Amino acid sequence: MIRKPTVGQHHKGLARVTLAGLAVALVLAVGGMFIPHGETVWHLIAAPEEDGSWHFVSIDGIDVREANYAVSLRWGRIRGWNDGCNACGWSDEGQRICTLALCIKQPNERLFRLWPQSTPTIQVKGDRLFLTIPGHTAELVRKPIH
Repeated sequence: MIRKPTVGQHHKGLARVTLAGLAVALVLAVGGMFIPHGETVWHLIAAPEEDGSWHFVSIDGIDVREANYAVSLRWGRIRGWNDGCNACGWSDEGQRICTLALCIKQPNERLFRLWPQSTPTIQVKGDRLFLTIPGHTAELVRKPIH
């Protein structure tokens, strides 16, 4: 014998679905306060571990920490960079966009300029990121969030 649900059982099921929906909305709303600008929940869940901002420690074994070089990776590709003076990046249309501050030339600037224009091999080892292009290797650490 098949029993029809009673009115009370129907309301309990609807209440559970509503409560679950509200819980998901609350998690997304609260989580949204902690999501960095321009990111999505999907990116935070599914993005490669190398995505984020990274500071250069060395390029080809040369210590470049003083220059404050940095790159931002998104979906495993360089999307932005900082040469210690100007911040640059690629628009969605592939155009290069940069601030235009007058900068003092850095001694290792030539080495740094190799990275934003290339598609390096990316490897994460512990708290370090290694970028490799033919003939060159860079070591980076994750940039702290301010």
